[in-house]
Amino acid sequence: MLKKIFLLTLTVVSYTAQVYADGIVFHDMTLPEAQAKAEQEGKLVFVDCYTPWCGPCKAMAKNIFPLDSCGQYMNPRFVSVMKDLEAEDNVYIAEKYGVKIYPTFLILRPDGSLYHRIVGGAVKTAGKFIDRVENALKLGEFESRFANGERGADFMIEYVSSIDARSPQEIIKVLDAYIPGLSAGELASESSQTLLGMIPTTDCASFRHVFDSRAQLAEAVGAPRAAELIVGAYRKEFAGKKMNPGFDFSTRLAELRTLKDEGVEVPGYLYESMLFRDVINKTDQSRLGDVTSAIESIGTGDGPESAKLEALACLRGYVKAFGTDAGAQIGEALGKIAPNMSENARKSVVNMR
Repeated sequence: MLKKIFLLTLTVVSYTAQVYADGIVFHDMTLPEAQAKAEQEGKLVFVDCYTPWCGPCKAMAKNIFPLDSCGQYMNPRFVSVMKDLEAEDNVYIAEKYGVKIYPTFLILRPDGSLYHRIVGGAVKTAGKFIDRVENALKLGEFESRFANGERGADFMIEYVSSIDARSPQEIIKVLDAYIPGLSAGELASESSQTLLGMIPTTDCASFRHVFDSRAQLAEAVGAPRAAELIVGAYRKEFAGKKMNPGFDFSTRLAELRTLKDEGVEVPGYLYESMLFRDVINKTDQSRLGDVTSAIESIGTGDGPESAKLEALACLRGYVKAFGTDAGAQIGEALGKIAPNMSENARKSVVNMR
């Protein structure tokens, strides 16, 4: 009996070291010790930052880390450690590396400097996890090259393409260090145009530079292509922000109006769509006249019916925003344009409340 108790105790004590014997080897050592070991072995340090209450952390520890393929990939490259960042001895790690979301996986150089971080949730397969680590290693290399001054166009495209689209601020930081320094002629190059298509917001130095250089850009690549690049940025941003009630489109609307006044085509009723959402998001009853005018413009426009319906769909929720009485103005305007549409489109327009 005593032997069984001893074996059970030994199993519990050595759980962290043994459960990953065929997967990732997580060493029972301090972070400085892991760094010293990584220096000696020519590896990086992989830190699984977790908390006892984190469900995705437990899922990774149970379902992913023990897999052979994870161990085969990770063990030759990393000295790996698990750290409960709520434990007193490890709180400094969260503070030093800005860990706020769990799980977070830190990839550190042997000197303790951050090579890259992987933030958030569990994955369901070892392949997905390995892909995330490989991409983190690639990004760490790109960041080092970028920090050392590399700015070749092909490198920039590869770098920005590797950044997670869910990290727009990282994309902006990289592009803003490059695009504002380009001349109009340089903006016209094929590689630069590719980068312009990656700008995630019109509210950044990169897009400001393109907008301010629009006349020269139009001369270099032709007015239709310049309009496509510039208006495309507004369209992409609007698609992601249109249902955000806190987003202010007023500056974008003013700039689209400027473009229209300059003869730039703004296709697909983007201006009207953006106006609808800006007014509804702000519940700005003083601009209901602008909304009804825009509805009339759509109704008499030459665009395809599908484009008209897409724009008018941005009016959904106007009764909730303004109430029945004020919303009646919008309903009346919609009723006026409905007879000029197909039967199915009329039903959609009438029910756009």
